Amino acid sequence: MKTLGRLAFFFSLFLLYFVVREAVLLFDSAFSVSPILGYAVLAALSAVFIWLLVVPLLRILLMPRNPGPVEKESDEDALISRRLVLFRKNSYLRSSGFTFDTSMSEREQYDKAVKALNAECDRLRKGYVRRIFYGSTISQNGFLDAVLILTSGTNLIKDTFVLYSGRVSPKDLLTIGRMVYYSTVIGGSESVEYLTEELFSKLASDGLKGIPFLGRITSSIADGFVNAALLTRVSMIAENYCSVTLISGKVDLYPRFKTVYSTTKHIVSGLLGDAKSLAKDKAGKGILGKIGGFFGRGGDDDEEELQPEIN
Repeated sequence: MKTLGRLAFFFSLFLLYFVVREAVLLFDSAFSVSPILGYAVLAALSAVFIWLLVVPLLRILLMPRNPGPVEKESDEDALISRRLVLFRKNSYLRSSGFTFDTSMSEREQYDKAVKALNAECDRLRKGYVRRIFYGSTISQNGFLDAVLILTSGTNLIKDTFVLYSGRVSPKDLLTIGRMVYYSTVIGGSESVEYLTEELFSKLASDGLKGIPFLGRITSSIADGFVNAALLTRVSMIAENYCSVTLISGKVDLYPRFKTVYSTTKHIVSGLLGDAKSLAKDKAGKGILGKIGGFFGRGGDDDEEELQPEIN
């Protein structure tokens, strides 16, 4: 397992090279137009990093600690009691009118409180995931995608910790931070967009290739969906750290691929449905139509509210 972790880290450095290259190209383009424009872009990005990355990180570090899940069943009751103390002071539960029924057991009170918090966490996640889907689809720059993922992931984690009345331990915080880093380099390297463009060029018919910018549109939609899925996974991991009480191992906190895909698809189904309709109008039964059908709404069960699954 440690060997796989090291390999993943070294591969991430390879992807990081492409992110840095995109940043250099962006600044070079800005400065080539005008030095004033170049410095303006540099100042704007510096302000973004300070306000949307440094400040949220400081807020996370200054938060009280919310005890994480335990691996021994004998420790679970103590964990629930400690979390209930925090939940009774929870600002969201108070503002929403939630009340703790003392006639219920602590386990029942905890489950009821977590259900309310999970619903609000799902609402927060939808907003962030939709924004990053739209932003990644139109940005057309790997470095900007990386900035979107990094800042969105950091702020979503911060909001999740605020919602659940505290952050995780420093060790667990590093684990979640590593997930954000991997998501950033994967999304910022534009590897998905490159593969989609290659797939389009190889499989699309001559008629489809004749439609202006169709391959670029297809790859942008796929890139946006993957970045949204990466953010969804990070959010679900942070939520599990804050809400789950008993695990057999850290792997229990990581959602399955099917769960991440289904949740992301449900969140962005509106825009994907529009893309599917456009694909049918413009490309008939071509490759974009297939991609639209693959990502778009698949039936009535997509309309049901999906809840994060554990494991």
